[in-house]
Amino acid sequence: MSGMLYAAYPGALAMASVLTNQHISLFFILLGVYLLIERGAFSEGGTPPSRLLWSVLAGLSLSFGNLMRPEAVLVLASAVVAALVLLVRGAQGRKSLLVPLCAMLAAYFALGLAASALTSGLAPDGIGNNRPEWKLVLGLDTESSGMYSDENAFILEIENDAARHEAAREAISESLAGCESIPAFLWQKLKLFWGAREDLGYVEGGLPFGEAAVLSGERAAFLLMTALAMYGCVVLLRRRAGAVELLLMCLVAANFLCYLVIEIQPRYRMFIMPAVFALAAAGYGQGREKRV
Repeated sequence: MSGMLYAAYPGALAMASVLTNQHISLFFILLGVYLLIERGAFSEGGTPPSRLLWSVLAGLSLSFGNLMRPEAVLVLASAVVAALVLLVRGAQGRKSLLVPLCAMLAAYFALGLAASALTSGLAPDGIGNNRPEWKLVLGLDTESSGMYSDENAFILEIENDAARHEAAREAISESLAGCESIPAFLWQKLKLFWGAREDLGYVEGGLPFGEAAVLSGERAAFLLMTALAMYGCVVLLRRRAGAVELLLMCLVAANFLCYLVIEIQPRYRMFIMPAVFALAAAGYGQGREKRV
């Protein structure tokens, strides 16, 4: 059900023509999540060797997606937190969960290191994210409400790591010190990230027809899916959510917290929307069970 709903989601359709690395990255990250919950560490069946193998494949898929866009770290963090909760509950055996989970992490980091070594000559600093502090500088810029700004772009030109980190800390400290209300700033970021309409500025001349309807439809669908997902989370938590639901909830929570501190753009919502739709389907299913 969630797949059918997402296929008709105006936000996903609007992003389909955008030339961005988000598409290929999201494909492999979602493939990794699918393998993890369907066949790997978080699956309910399968033999230990098969769970181990599928977890390794999940780690490789996540790592490949992360090479395109560094978002798989949210999946890793969510998987670790979900595993800890399951272990505390006693919902899964320690060995049956931790061994394939560690195999997934090992495969993830192994591919990342191998790719870094193989491509080290393509650029002076390789293909890694060598300016991670830049996202924090942008995300905690209270003047731009956490959106992109060239105000502190000089930081990117500083070659010395220590000097660049110090400049980033100074920019962040100055920004937060001059902010009248940190809670108000974070609330503004939430509104801009989750509440803004899709940006169709990349479509030359706009859509041929129905642009207003597409934008309004996207917001209506987003609100409906979010409400269903929140309802599903409440019900699932009360009924002790299973491994799959717990992993998805942790992923949504990790994404929510992450974008409180890093740069925001409406199109960055694309990464987490499949998980929101999956939880919305769970909420709808719980509602139907309750009526029956």
